[in-house]
Amino acid sequence: MPHATPWSFSMSDSEEARACSSRNDGVLDPSVGAAIQSAISESMGSLTDNLTKVIESRLSDFAKENSSSVEQAVKRAQREQYTSKRKGNQ
Repeated sequence: MPHATPWSFSMSDSEEARACSSRNDGVLDPSVGAAIQSAISESMGSLTDNLTKVIESRLSDFAKENSSSVEQAVKRAQREQYTSKRKGNQ
């Protein structure tokens, strides 16, 4: 029966036994190394996806909050530019 580990992957009883015996030899069994590598890759992929979602969400919220300010600033800049051009022509 597989056992859950802190890295969210499971090993069968035979894999766990090989891992324990390998630790005594100082050499990690290739199947255990592959399981660890797979779990790390999966965790990194999940972490990357979650971070991307958070960043996109925060940027979207920021854009929504500041879009009216940006629009107002652009209109004000255009109005000031028009006013200074008009004054320059007088």
